[in-house]
Amino acid sequence: MGIKSLKSWWKHAKRRILTLRFLIKSGQSFELIKLETKLVIYHLLFYPLIRVFWSKKKAESLFSSLKRGNEDLILCFPSFADPKIKIPFSDDLLFGEIFLENVYHHEKISKNMVVVDVGAHVGFYSLLASWKVGEKGKVIAIEPDPENFEIF
Repeated sequence: MGIKSLKSWWKHAKRRILTLRFLIKSGQSFELIKLETKLVIYHLLFYPLIRVFWSKKKAESLFSSLKRGNEDLILCFPSFADPKIKIPFSDDLLFGEIFLENVYHHEKISKNMVVVDVGAHVGFYSLLASWKVGEKGKVIAIEPDPENFEIF
């Protein structure tokens, strides 16, 4: 593995660890925490070895097999009123960008604002924005992809 590969590996490992920390702190289900723990251990310990001794394709194939059968995560946010969000497991990296890494700068949203989420995907950011703007605020979510809209 070269320097670029190591940086990419560490970035993904760090995101997995942040996700696990979030799941534990927010009181998520044991099954969800157990699955994410397996993914963290695999990513930190086994992925580099498999990648070095076999190939990137083999390492990613084994990682995907760990996720198989767990396509949907059910996340319950205690800080929200009471919604349960069904998040496709394939979108766990997007979840990390929005809720853990703050790539979309949600700290700039405040009460009573109007937020327009263009390309809302499956609504993670829209949900966060709606919680932050409150009852008097407004969130307009636009998603053109029919599959994403169906999940939304």
